[in-house]
Amino acid sequence: MGYEGARAGLAKILASQMETPFFPVSLRQLPSHLAIEELRDMEFQVGTVEVRSKFANHPGICVGYRLATSSGSIAYFPDNEPYEELKLLLASRDGISEDEARDFAAAERRKVVEFLRDCDLAIMDTQYTEEEYAKHVGWGHSSVDSVVSLALDANVAKLLLFHHDPNHDDQMIDKMVEHARALVAKSGKPLEVDAAREGAEILLEAKIAVS
Repeated sequence: MGYEGARAGLAKILASQMETPFFPVSLRQLPSHLAIEELRDMEFQVGTVEVRSKFANHPGICVGYRLATSSGSIAYFPDNEPYEELKLLLASRDGISEDEARDFAAAERRKVVEFLRDCDLAIMDTQYTEEEYAKHVGWGHSSVDSVVSLALDANVAKLLLFHHDPNHDDQMIDKMVEHARALVAKSGKPLEVDAAREGAEILLEAKIAVS
């Protein structure tokens, strides 16, 4: 399930990335029953799970999802860049003033905060350090500082840093986690931060109403 791509439908995009010379096995050779559904609505249901989606700030098309389950909520927001630096950089190109760019960026940021509001677990693109991001404005990815700020403003309970940069080793990721935790400690809020790991399992605890 997914949305139409920037230049083609979802089925074509999924198939083209597996064509020669990129990959030796085509999509139709996969030993499975594959059903592709191109979404139109931004809210839909998968079984008992309610899903909301939001387009991210990324060149081309990228979408974040929020799942509402009986035990809690999970947001997955890949390939998303903060609007502030990008809009200021592009202001002159787009023929708008810096004030207009700031107003637009602030409004878009508020939409992301509301999308994440009170989420139990948010898995978010934090590819760069703040210093690295300054050299990659417009590439469609976030820094640790900007994502922690979003999570704090949205009152997220637990934040998982992911979309690790290929040049970052485990020690670098550990440093980024420690930096994120220091930002949280400075805020005085109870946000829990960790790095996403392959094979990790996180159990959401169902909330029991107490009368």
